[in-house]
Amino acid sequence: MSSNAPVPSEPTEWQKQQWKEAERAHDRQDEAIKSHVGQVEAFSILGIRTLALTAAGGIAAALGFYSANYDHLSQVPGALQVINGILAVLFTSMLATLLSTLAAYLSQIYFAHSLYSRKRTYTHPYVENGDRTDRLTLFGNIWRTIAIVTAIFAAICLCVAGFAFLGVAT
Repeated sequence: MSSNAPVPSEPTEWQKQQWKEAERAHDRQDEAIKSHVGQVEAFSILGIRTLALTAAGGIAAALGFYSANYDHLSQVPGALQVINGILAVLFTSMLATLLSTLAAYLSQIYFAHSLYSRKRTYTHPYVENGDRTDRLTLFGNIWRTIAIVTAIFAAICLCVAGFAFLGVAT
């Protein structure tokens, strides 16, 4: 029974060194993935709290002002419509905040999957893009752009509602 397969030989010092470098690169890749997952969790929690609490506080303040000053506001033409408009803008801000945090979360999930899709090799550079890496990174960038745009929109809505509220309050 003869075999055409080459007989494995003892690895050379150069091959041993290359394998050690590859294992270090793979360990760095694992650490990057762990770090990224932790950042996703922290980012989603912080993102949800910041704008949502601000918009909810604005709604509470507007409703408090509305109920405390209803008699005066009902005598001023258009004041109730302005308060209703302020509430609508604040509600829009809350919805944009939710969309922003969802988009940010999805972007981070796509980026994490792009890290998982990288191939590990024992030749330099030891970690290479896989078949899906570029596509997953593109989807992550699209969701990140949506998150940024909707967060800016939510902040603009808060500013508009705040200035409108100051106009009614004075």
